[in-house]
Amino acid sequence: MQRTRAEVLKLFPSRQEVDFLIQHFLDKVNWTYDYITPDVFLETYGAWWMQSSYYGSDDILFGTLILRLCTFSLQHLPNPDYPTEGFLEESIDVMEARCDELACHFDSYRPRKPSIIRVQCMILMAVTQVTAGNPKDGYQALLEATKEAHAIELFSEDRWPTLHDAEAETRRKIFWLLFNWDK
Repeated sequence: MQRTRAEVLKLFPSRQEVDFLIQHFLDKVNWTYDYITPDVFLETYGAWWMQSSYYGSDDILFGTLILRLCTFSLQHLPNPDYPTEGFLEESIDVMEARCDELACHFDSYRPRKPSIIRVQCMILMAVTQVTAGNPKDGYQALLEATKEAHAIELFSEDRWPTLHDAEAETRRKIFWLLFNWDK
């Protein structure tokens, strides 16, 4: 399914809002679980925003990852009165609901092939749900992340495609994160 840049981006919060939330995530939140490698993510993030159209499931999936990161970042602003004026056009609660709803909408697109980005999306959904007080939904998302990890053979480094060091390290971190949560 090909979607024009305008069709996809009109659903998203503004680039300024997303940039603010992504930067907050990378600076203040990512260290908690360390499953996003900033250099690798930012390279793809910049390229994603510059595309003239979104050609398939990989593009939509990366958009879903961006939205999941925004939702988790919003949950981890220091307090409800955190100074977001000039960065966010809506209240934190409204923005969080909007990003989560849109991520769920994008996540429903088919066909979708298993990928490391899908695993990251499901981990983010899991921790977002647990943080929001919905542990049952969080653990369901964790189960989905584990199934996706098995589908891409995350447990067997010998079977991975040739990867850059940073990408391989991201996969290792995600594997150990899932391993520890599943214990």
